[in-house]
Amino acid sequence: KIAEESNRYAARTLIARARRIRDRQLRCKNRGSRSSDVESLAQIRERLSRMESFAPHEYALVFGLLIACMLCPHKRRLSSHWSTTRAGVVP
Repeated sequence: KIAEESNRYAARTLIARARRIRDRQLRCKNRGSRSSDVESLAQIRERLSRMESFAPHEYALVFGLLIACMLCPHKRRLSSHWSTTRAGVVP
């Protein structure tokens, strides 16, 4: 159900997202960014519509990763978790 609603929402907001992307590209070009390529709205819409739809298992994966980060947050590098010396060891 969540995947269906997400896909429906993505289809409904396609034009608005394309406009925001084009506005961002124009702002970057006006600021003197190296990337001077500004796509047309039709190109952006076509690129966004080619994106694959969301699948239910992708949401399960994201939720699982979020829960794992909540249960075992690594404030520092993960290598500190496996450290054998006392200094810098993460419990």
